[in-house]
Amino acid sequence: MAKAPSWAGVGALAYKAPEALWPAEAVVDGTMEDSEAVQKATALIEQRLAQEEENEFRRTALHRSSLEGHVEILEKLLTSGATVDFQDRLDCTAMHWACRGGHLEVVKLLQSRGADTNVRDKLLSTPLHVAVRTGHVEIVEHFLSLGLDINARDREGDTALHDAVRLNRYKIIKLLLLHGADMMTKNLAGKTPTDLVQLWQTDTRHALEHPEPGAEHNGLEGPDESGRETPQPVPAQ
Repeated sequence: MAKAPSWAGVGALAYKAPEALWPAEAVVDGTMEDSEAVQKATALIEQRLAQEEENEFRRTALHRSSLEGHVEILEKLLTSGATVDFQDRLDCTAMHWACRGGHLEVVKLLQSRGADTNVRDKLLSTPLHVAVRTGHVEIVEHFLSLGLDINARDREGDTALHDAVRLNRYKIIKLLLLHGADMMTKNLAGKTPTDLVQLWQTDTRHALEHPEPGAEHNGLEGPDESGRETPQPVPAQ
């Protein structure tokens, strides 16, 4: 099983979860229905309704569980009355954190409980923006299937396509183009997605110049397994 992302590495310098909900020794595997850690945590949740107990970042057990993909914990929290769209100090909801962690199952669970898939954080980023930036292709595909606003702009005026080009998410770029992303939208700096393409991003440039379905790319190496285009060596002068 892939290691869950570090909470401290995604914005909280020292995340302090409620101790009664997150025993220090508990290693929670969100895929194990009968794990001792899940049983321990859910029992504690049932003992006291502490869903909205916050740390200094206004992040709750719901946020952390969404980031780390602990589905059983999430179901207990939501059933016990946790607010599905509760926002932390950066206005991020559990949906934003699930996208950051790359947990499609969590995204679908939150959605089934009424979570807003178009919610904005303080940077005016939507969950789609977050999924694109973190490179989680399956979540991007899911959001596109819902017909969300593909050209939504954040505080800098960037669309998901701007972010995908800037971060070289080749597979996501192709997905966005196939679903009608606007290549001509300018951000607040006056840049379109095409303006952000680097010289070595031959695949990306070709995709933007030939967005029709099935267009072949002409890069020497093409995108790697992570969906990123492989940088080409700079010719010797």
